[in-house]
Amino acid sequence: MALKDIPEIYVDGAQEEDLRQIKNEHQVKLIPCADHSQNVDGIWAPMILPFQDDLPGFFKEKFRQLKPGGMLYLSTPVTRIFQKNLPLPGQINFFKSKNVMFLLEQHGFKMAWRKNRVSQTLRIIARRN
Repeated sequence: MALKDIPEIYVDGAQEEDLRQIKNEHQVKLIPCADHSQNVDGIWAPMILPFQDDLPGFFKEKFRQLKPGGMLYLSTPVTRIFQKNLPLPGQINFFKSKNVMFLLEQHGFKMAWRKNRVSQTLRIIARRN
């Protein structure tokens, strides 16, 4: 299942410019992700991991909200040996790529796609098992 195959994507914490780009590129319906949302095909949650005070709770909730095979789209800044990132205002979590992938696998997700070769931002699509 790819982004273009999901007619409705639930959005958690996305910036307005990201939403416009997603809607224009993929022609999908974006719906605000409420706590009671469940059994959804996809959740778009960009740049919210750095601000989560309960990471295990965040991943458990996204797992609960997605139906089996559903997709979780994440992006987060990552630290690199050769690059010095300044923290985002209010950032409380700092990651390396492998930390995020471990958290996903630990909470029942399987990596479907990732991009961050030399970028300071990790972009991931994970599938709920």
